[in-house]
Amino acid sequence: MSYQRKTTLGRYGMQLSGPTVASYTFPASIGGINASSSLMMMPPEDAIYTYNLMPSEYGMRLRKGYREWAINCVNDPTLNNDVKTILPFESNSRNLSFNRLFAVTSEGIWDVTNSGELNPTLAILPNAAAWTLNDDPAGYGVSCEFTNDANQHYMFYADGLNGLWQYVQNTSGWVQPVSGTADTEWYTADSSDNRTAFPVQDIVFVMVFKQRIWVILENDSDAYYLPIASVSGQLTKFVFGAKMPHGGNLQGLYNWTLDSGIGIDDYLVAISRGGDVIIYQGDDPEAASPNTPFAARGIFFIGETPASRRIAVDYGPDLYILSTYGLVSLNILLKGEFITGESPSKKITRFLREDVESGKNSSAWQIVINPSDGFLQIITPKSGSEKYLQYNMNTQTQAWGFWEGVPILGSNSFAGEYYMGGKDGVVYIYDGAADGVTLPGPNKFQNSPVVVPAEWTVVGNDFICDGTQTAETQYLVDLVDPLEIGVEYIVSYSIKTNVAGEHSVSIGTETMANPSFGNGVYNHNFISTSANLQMALVGNADFQGTFEAVSLRKTGFIGTPINFRLLTSFQAPAGHSNFSRVGFIRSIGLLAGSSSITVKAVYDYDISEYISNNTPVKTKTLSTWDSAVWDLSQWDGSLEGKSFTYGASGLGRSFAVGMQGNSNTRINILGWDILFNSGGFL
Repeated sequence: MSYQRKTTLGRYGMQLSGPTVASYTFPASIGGINASSSLMMMPPEDAIYTYNLMPSEYGMRLRKGYREWAINCVNDPTLNNDVKTILPFESNSRNLSFNRLFAVTSEGIWDVTNSGELNPTLAILPNAAAWTLNDDPAGYGVSCEFTNDANQHYMFYADGLNGLWQYVQNTSGWVQPVSGTADTEWYTADSSDNRTAFPVQDIVFVMVFKQRIWVILENDSDAYYLPIASVSGQLTKFVFGAKMPHGGNLQGLYNWTLDSGIGIDDYLVAISRGGDVIIYQGDDPEAASPNTPFAARGIFFIGETPASRRIAVDYGPDLYILSTYGLVSLNILLKGEFITGESPSKKITRFLREDVESGKNSSAWQIVINPSDGFLQIITPKSGSEKYLQYNMNTQTQAWGFWEGVPILGSNSFAGEYYMGGKDGVVYIYDGAADGVTLPGPNKFQNSPVVVPAEWTVVGNDFICDGTQTAETQYLVDLVDPLEIGVEYIVSYSIKTNVAGEHSVSIGTETMANPSFGNGVYNHNFISTSANLQMALVGNADFQGTFEAVSLRKTGFIGTPINFRLLTSFQAPAGHSNFSRVGFIRSIGLLAGSSSITVKAVYDYDISEYISNNTPVKTKTLSTWDSAVWDLSQWDGSLEGKSFTYGASGLGRSFAVGMQGNSNTRINILGWDILFNSGGFL
């Protein structure tokens, strides 16, 4: 029939029109943000921007969430108690209990090794020199680990105000090295061995290079080093300032491991605030022999560096340095190539340069690598009411994306996890699929009995009822402080050696769970209706057994779904001279949980196009399956491929896909299929 129709139309010189609908597929933006290519000719796998959806090996993967690891790193609440530095201490022993995780605030160094720390220990020993200066850059510091010739393992820490501190493995806290003139103290000496105490309280930087500890003093262009394998003794000055034509103080010294053609060797890299980089090769800075010189192998200019001393990081056989040029590769410098040519930050240098320039006087900058999740991160200073923002590079593909809304002031990896310092004495761990998960509150239950019935005995944390009562019995205690009205609490206890009878708890006028029997762990959540001050452990007339691990805590916040947004590159599959109208967009992804997304077609390089907010998904339970209605849909279920079609509108010569949403699972976006029709030159 269709053939006959075509024949009939042909008799009159008419032709059937071809199909008017075409398709185009946007792959996932695994090339990451591209702020260097032309908007008109950008590769389809790049993005104009992507926040919290990170370019990964299979597609765009949602970053993890963050939850509280420790809170209350606070001594004086009137001071700035932000956690600015995370210090992981890896012992040289197989005994993992010697490992430590420390957090640094303007008040000192805190031990936050254990998860759930509600009141961490300030690890500055009482007999140590006072940590007295609390303004910036106190807390923004650098550290290194070192083993001396007696096989004692140390960690050293220094910041811009409180000098040098040391921690010795398996000891109770941090102390400041002793400054004096004895052999076991820190000192300088002239040619006649006239000794002068070295000002350890003025040290702002510390590092280890070829078995020597090197330090930099405040407002100094030179450095000092100790003898090999020593943690004290005479310090010798090494002059750097005369070799720095652009001036500024010596900002830092860094190790760089490189194969220069004659074998792998460690180089010492000196960086000035003015932007000079000097690369030294050699083993002994005191060597005078021409066969073993310690000499500069190159001097480069990379642009002014930020005030932070955390501006360089090892990346395989390379050293990345942050400056007003962006992220600079020493490998590229050594090859004689232009800094801005194949810079690792080439695609995002436009943004990074502006941020470094505007925040160059801040000590908050940090470059850090998280091997377990495969990213390099640049932590930026937060200004005013702006959201927290971090630059993230996939270490496998070198593609960039942004983290948004994660309150990081300093971070580090430890035991395969990534820990982040936050505001007001909080340490977070990068984990899960929700943002802002909080710890339960402190235990309000205490052994402060109102009266002790004869049948009750307390041994440590065990509350033993011997079963001699003839009626219901209660062990009534005063709480640490009253309950807050309208707040959710969880009461928890364990029962052991339950011979007979039922057990329960009672909290003032609150409605509790029905009595239970038998051994085990029992929990009950409730929302407080009054400011109750007392709690009772309850047994009926037959009860004989032991309550233990009793707690009454404010429940932790379960967090919020992770928000994300993305704008792909612009493409013109019908040609840049022809108009196109997108009819449908099909998003393709992998997921295991719930996600809510909004997509739309964005036309003609409108990179400021706003994508409307979408409904947040729940974080506690999976939401029900929802059908795809135009441009809003819910994704639920086990890990599997999903695709949904959304209606779109508008008209333009080129188009991109704009996506915004939130999720409680680490979704992977694989790409988008587009159906569109096109017209001629209009």
